[in-house]
Amino acid sequence: LGLIEEICTQRGLKRGEAMIQIGWAADGFPIYDSFGHTDAKDAKSPLKQLRSSYQLKKEDRPGGEQGPGGKPDGNYTRDYEFVAGSGDLDECNGRFGATPEFPDGTYYYVTTTEFPSIHRMLRATPDKSFRKMDGPPQNGGETGQNHDESHPR
Repeated sequence: LGLIEEICTQRGLKRGEAMIQIGWAADGFPIYDSFGHTDAKDAKSPLKQLRSSYQLKKEDRPGGEQGPGGKPDGNYTRDYEFVAGSGDLDECNGRFGATPEFPDGTYYYVTTTEFPSIHRMLRATPDKSFRKMDGPPQNGGETGQNHDESHPR
Protein backbone atom coordinates (compact mmCIF):
# COMPACT_ATOMS: atom_id res chain seq x y z
CA LEU A 1 0.00 0.00 0.00
CA GLY A 2 2.94 2.36 0.43
CA LEU A 3 3.33 2.89 -3.32
CA ILE A 4 -0.39 3.48 -3.80
CA GLU A 5 -0.57 5.89 -0.88
CA GLU A 6 2.43 7.79 -2.26
CA ILE A 7 0.83 8.07 -5.73
CA CYS A 8 -2.45 9.24 -4.19
CA THR A 9 -0.64 11.84 -2.06
CA GLN A 10 1.24 13.15 -5.12
CA ARG A 11 -2.03 13.46 -7.05
CA GLY A 12 -4.03 14.88 -4.14
CA LEU A 13 -6.39 11.88 -4.10
CA LYS A 14 -7.79 9.50 -1.54
CA ARG A 15 -7.48 5.80 -2.25
CA GLY A 16 -10.42 4.66 -4.37
CA GLU A 17 -11.06 8.06 -6.00
CA ALA A 18 -9.24 7.06 -9.19
CA MET A 19 -7.77 4.00 -10.87
CA ILE A 20 -4.05 3.92 -10.10
CA GLN A 21 -1.66 2.20 -12.49
CA ILE A 22 1.17 0.70 -10.45
CA GLY A 23 3.20 -1.09 -13.12
CA TRP A 24 3.44 -3.25 -16.21
CA ALA A 25 3.39 -7.03 -16.46
CA ALA A 26 5.92 -9.04 -18.48
CA ASP A 27 3.36 -9.51 -21.26
CA GLY A 28 2.93 -5.75 -21.70
CA PHE A 29 -0.43 -5.28 -19.99
CA PRO A 30 -0.79 -2.64 -17.25
CA ILE A 31 -1.26 -3.48 -13.57
CA TYR A 32 -3.70 -1.42 -11.47
CA ASP A 33 -4.58 -1.01 -7.82
CA SER A 34 -7.72 -2.82 -6.65
CA PHE A 35 -10.22 -0.17 -7.78
CA GLY A 36 -11.92 -0.27 -11.18
CA HIS A 37 -15.10 0.93 -12.84
CA THR A 38 -18.36 -0.71 -11.84
CA ASP A 39 -19.13 -1.07 -15.55
CA ALA A 40 -15.74 -2.13 -16.95
CA LYS A 41 -16.47 -0.56 -20.37
CA ASP A 42 -17.72 2.79 -19.02
CA ALA A 43 -14.96 5.11 -17.76
CA LYS A 44 -17.63 7.37 -16.24
CA SER A 45 -19.17 4.67 -14.05
CA PRO A 46 -18.36 4.77 -10.33
CA LEU A 47 -15.30 3.00 -8.99
CA LYS A 48 -15.50 -0.03 -6.73
CA GLN A 49 -12.98 -2.34 -5.14
CA LEU A 50 -12.61 -5.28 -7.52
CA ARG A 51 -12.72 -8.82 -6.20
CA SER A 52 -10.83 -11.91 -7.21
CA SER A 53 -12.77 -14.95 -8.44
CA TYR A 54 -10.68 -17.36 -6.37
CA GLN A 55 -12.34 -19.03 -3.39
CA LEU A 56 -11.33 -21.46 -0.69
CA LYS A 57 -12.08 -25.03 -1.72
CA LYS A 58 -14.85 -26.72 0.18
CA GLU A 59 -13.44 -30.27 0.24
CA ASP A 60 -10.66 -31.32 2.61
CA ARG A 61 -7.06 -31.38 1.39
CA PRO A 62 -5.56 -34.76 0.54
CA GLY A 63 -3.53 -36.18 3.41
CA GLY A 64 -0.58 -38.51 3.88
CA GLU A 65 2.07 -38.39 1.14
CA GLN A 66 -0.25 -36.38 -1.12
CA GLY A 67 -0.68 -33.36 1.12
CA PRO A 68 -1.05 -31.89 4.60
CA GLY A 69 -4.69 -32.93 4.99
CA GLY A 70 -7.29 -30.88 6.83
CA LYS A 71 -9.77 -28.20 5.85
CA PRO A 72 -8.54 -25.54 3.38
CA ASP A 73 -7.81 -22.39 5.36
CA GLY A 74 -5.75 -20.29 2.94
CA ASN A 75 -2.32 -21.32 4.21
CA TYR A 76 -1.54 -23.05 0.90
CA THR A 77 -1.97 -21.89 -2.69
CA ARG A 78 -3.79 -25.13 -3.48
CA ASP A 79 -6.43 -24.24 -0.86
CA TYR A 80 -7.96 -21.99 -3.54
CA GLU A 81 -9.83 -22.65 -6.76
CA PHE A 82 -10.96 -20.32 -9.53
CA VAL A 83 -14.74 -19.99 -9.68
CA ALA A 84 -15.71 -18.07 -12.83
CA GLY A 85 -18.12 -15.22 -12.15
CA SER A 86 -17.77 -15.33 -8.36
CA GLY A 87 -15.78 -12.08 -8.42
CA ASP A 88 -14.96 -9.36 -10.91
CA LEU A 89 -11.74 -10.80 -12.36
CA ASP A 90 -10.67 -13.69 -14.56
CA GLU A 91 -8.27 -16.53 -13.70
CA CYS A 92 -5.30 -14.18 -14.32
CA ASN A 93 -6.71 -11.63 -11.85
CA GLY A 94 -7.46 -9.26 -14.72
CA ARG A 95 -10.21 -8.03 -16.99
CA PHE A 96 -10.85 -5.96 -20.11
CA GLY A 97 -12.06 -2.43 -19.51
CA ALA A 98 -11.58 1.31 -19.71
CA THR A 99 -8.79 2.87 -17.66
CA PRO A 100 -7.51 6.46 -17.41
CA GLU A 101 -4.55 5.60 -19.65
CA PHE A 102 -6.66 3.47 -22.04
CA PRO A 103 -10.14 5.11 -22.24
CA ASP A 104 -11.14 2.86 -25.17
CA GLY A 105 -10.28 -0.19 -23.10
CA THR A 106 -7.45 -2.66 -22.62
CA TYR A 107 -6.82 -5.87 -20.78
CA TYR A 108 -5.30 -5.12 -17.36
CA TYR A 109 -4.28 -6.95 -14.19
CA VAL A 110 -5.55 -5.94 -10.77
CA THR A 111 -3.91 -6.26 -7.36
CA THR A 112 -6.50 -7.39 -4.84
CA THR A 113 -6.83 -7.48 -1.08
CA GLU A 114 -7.56 -11.22 -1.15
CA PHE A 115 -5.89 -14.22 -2.84
CA PRO A 116 -4.15 -14.01 -5.25
CA SER A 117 -3.20 -10.44 -4.36
CA ILE A 118 -0.87 -10.29 -7.37
CA HIS A 119 -1.63 -12.11 -10.61
CA ARG A 120 -0.07 -15.59 -10.78
CA MET A 121 -0.34 -16.17 -14.51
CA LEU A 122 -0.17 -14.05 -17.63
CA ARG A 123 -2.86 -13.53 -20.24
CA ALA A 124 -0.35 -13.22 -23.12
CA THR A 125 3.22 -14.20 -23.94
CA PRO A 126 5.94 -12.42 -21.96
CA ASP A 127 8.25 -10.16 -23.92
CA LYS A 128 11.40 -11.98 -25.09
CA SER A 129 13.51 -9.69 -22.88
CA PHE A 130 12.18 -11.72 -19.90
CA ARG A 131 13.79 -14.95 -21.17
CA LYS A 132 17.15 -16.11 -19.91
CA MET A 133 19.60 -16.14 -22.79
CA ASP A 134 21.74 -19.03 -21.54
CA GLY A 135 19.04 -21.01 -19.78
CA PRO A 136 19.01 -21.83 -16.09
CA PRO A 137 22.26 -22.09 -14.14
CA GLN A 138 23.89 -25.53 -14.27
CA ASN A 139 24.96 -27.61 -11.25
CA GLY A 140 23.15 -25.29 -8.83
CA GLY A 141 25.43 -22.40 -9.76
CA GLU A 142 24.44 -18.78 -9.95
CA THR A 143 24.17 -16.74 -13.12
CA GLY A 144 27.60 -15.59 -14.26
CA GLN A 145 29.41 -18.59 -12.75
CA ASN A 146 31.58 -20.82 -14.91
CA HIS A 147 29.57 -23.82 -16.06
CA ASP A 148 30.73 -27.34 -16.80
CA GLU A 149 30.90 -27.29 -20.61
CA SER A 150 29.94 -30.99 -20.77
CA HIS A 151 26.36 -29.98 -19.93
CA PRO A 152 24.36 -28.48 -22.82
CA ARG A 153 22.80 -25.10 -22.21
